[in-house]
Amino acid sequence: MVTGIDSDKYYTPPAVASRALECAQLTSSPIICADTACGSGSLLTAAQDVLQAKYCLGIDADPITIRQLRRERPDWRLHVGDLLKRHRAPPTDFPGTTYGVDLLVLNPPFSLGPRKYVSLKYLGQAVKCSVAMAHILRSLELFRPNHGAIAVVPESLLYSDTDQHARELLEQNFSLTELLQLNIYTFKGARVNSSFVQFKTPSRRLDNEG
Repeated sequence: MVTGIDSDKYYTPPAVASRALECAQLTSSPIICADTACGSGSLLTAAQDVLQAKYCLGIDADPITIRQLRRERPDWRLHVGDLLKRHRAPPTDFPGTTYGVDLLVLNPPFSLGPRKYVSLKYLGQAVKCSVAMAHILRSLELFRPNHGAIAVVPESLLYSDTDQHARELLEQNFSLTELLQLNIYTFKGARVNSSFVQFKTPSRRLDNEG
């Protein structure tokens, strides 16, 4: 969910979500997908339709959004909460599953408002980074997804000094691939240079867990 300084929310258009996930590089279909800023649920819907995910788990800070989504998707597990304040991931004990969340599909907030960075810990290290990067780091650390993550990110996350330290830490466990560049007008009401990227888990990790 791209979030503006004025707290407006810009959800991923369903067609764009589907097109991005069609570009995903996965060794197998994910069983469980999670979205930690799920908004209208378009990325989780695409995960089911395109990737054939069996179970979906969503978190969003807006209780009204979650309440509406619960009515529309009673088969999903949905939780209200601020990801950056969570100390543990919600339960992922879906029937017939063993290894927890397979893939994160994310459209994190982009805007910091008056702040210049977010401070958090990742892999035991103190990190200062953009809010989008903070959500990605927190999501990866909470869920430890077997297949990594696919996320909408601002162009600055890929190149800025603000996120350099975070990128270096991510490179210890993930390879980064750009899947789809988005038009500056992709999100209605917002102008932002952004891309869908994949944080891919090395195949040796999947082999060891299998």
